[in-house]
Amino acid sequence: MSDESQQFDSYVDFYQAEYASVIKRVTPLPFATMLAADQTAGDWSNLPTPDLIIGRILEGRRSYSIDIGAGRFNGRMQTNLTLVIAPNTHSSIQCAGRHSIQVVALPYARLKHVVGDDLRLPEDGDFGALHSGMLAPPLFGQLIGAMFDVADPADPAAGLFFESTLLSMTAMLAMEAGKHKMKSPQGGGLAPWQVRRATEMLAQSEGVKVSLSELAAGVGAEFELRVGEDH
Repeated sequence: MSDESQQFDSYVDFYQAEYASVIKRVTPLPFATMLAADQTAGDWSNLPTPDLIIGRILEGRRSYSIDIGAGRFNGRMQTNLTLVIAPNTHSSIQCAGRHSIQVVALPYARLKHVVGDDLRLPEDGDFGALHSGMLAPPLFGQLIGAMFDVADPADPAAGLFFESTLLSMTAMLAMEAGKHKMKSPQGGGLAPWQVRRATEMLAQSEGVKVSLSELAAGVGAEFELRVGEDH
């Protein structure tokens, strides 16, 4: 893989620099880019880019082992399994067999500008628990597949379809993240990804005091201070 200190302006720029030989399609859209690729068995890890990545398995039946910032998870490929990689995240992806993928890469800063504040998207594009495994709802994969099935991306009607579909997927991510906000595990303590996120928040505070409620909100945990209790 390229030098990990190398900077890329987009996911597609990285992919073309590192994995150009397996690319089957690149389709630029007004505020996203679609990329399709046929990958062999091996290491398909990605360097950090400013894009939010939503990727769908089109074909493949072999096993995978993945860490996209919230802990490693393993499984077996199947059509429509979808994963989400947060912006500026190094991903570790190992696959045991040949497979095909379809990816939508969204420049996150532009996406936030387009949707405004109504969806309350995370500032850094980190959707918490959604990065700890494949997305369960098949609709994510089906929507990506529908975008790739458009016969003429230059058709004005297609442009409207792409925009509405991308906004729908973004809204679905926000809703899924809301449903899957992790509470503290029974017996106390935080999940590993929550500990990592809290540590990052403290490291980035540059001496500014971070309250417990701010830390809890940042890792999707519940925090309640009861007056009169011993601490």
